[in-house]
Amino acid sequence: MLIAVIATTTQIGFADQAEELGAATDLSAFSEEKEAGWLSSDFLSSDSLSDNFLSAKDRSADDASSLLPVALFDEAAPRQFYVSGILAASFDTLFNGEPPSIQQTAFSAGGALGVALNRPNGLLRFEFEGRGRDNISETFALDAANYATISVSDGWSAMANMWRDLFFTKKFGAYAGGGIGGGGYRSTYNAALPIAGVPAINGSSHTSSFAWQAGCGVVYAVNSRLTLDLGYRFYALEPKQTDLYLSGTAASPPVLLGTTENTFSASELLLSIRIYEPFRGLMR
Repeated sequence: MLIAVIATTTQIGFADQAEELGAATDLSAFSEEKEAGWLSSDFLSSDSLSDNFLSAKDRSADDASSLLPVALFDEAAPRQFYVSGILAASFDTLFNGEPPSIQQTAFSAGGALGVALNRPNGLLRFEFEGRGRDNISETFALDAANYATISVSDGWSAMANMWRDLFFTKKFGAYAGGGIGGGGYRSTYNAALPIAGVPAINGSSHTSSFAWQAGCGVVYAVNSRLTLDLGYRFYALEPKQTDLYLSGTAASPPVLLGTTENTFSASELLLSIRIYEPFRGLMR
């Protein structure tokens, strides 16, 4: 009995307070309106959803590409300019007609300017390469009393190359290709004959001729702009003739003795550092 009276009194008190506060607010209408607003807004339209999704995807792709080699993953840069520094250990050979000939280890150094085009799984590169080559020289005994010295100096090469790079991972890859161009050197032949009244044999010529090379190698992409390249090249020049003379005196000029054919080639191990878009910072 007492509980019923308390409950009735409480309900009456709540009713009086509700009347004082005014009419009750119907929140269901607001909820329906907001829900309809969200569902009918442009935010959820198919075009907006597509644009927003693609924008987020592009941002994610940009963030990811900064960690991967640009050549493979930056579709916004289908071609890239690059420069390379080259240092090579070379096993040079000069065939001088008949033996003797030179076979020595030397060094060469130079650089390359090129453009890399994005291709499936890697790159197609076109470049112009220039290098200077070390001098080589060797002295041979012709017999017990006579000897000859052959030397090659002022070596150079200028090549137009094409290379195809294939990447097996995000960092490692391999390449192969070759090039054609020109090259040259100065060859000198001196045969001293230490016999009284017998002149020496001398010959010297500047050789410039067609050159070709072929090679392969492996690459490591340090980051999107720096690549290390370890490669092998076989380089060769077209054979050329050198005139040989019997040296004379003021009263007796040199006499043409004959010619000898010089053929220069080299097997080379190269280390290159390739930098993509080296002037990007200057263009900002």
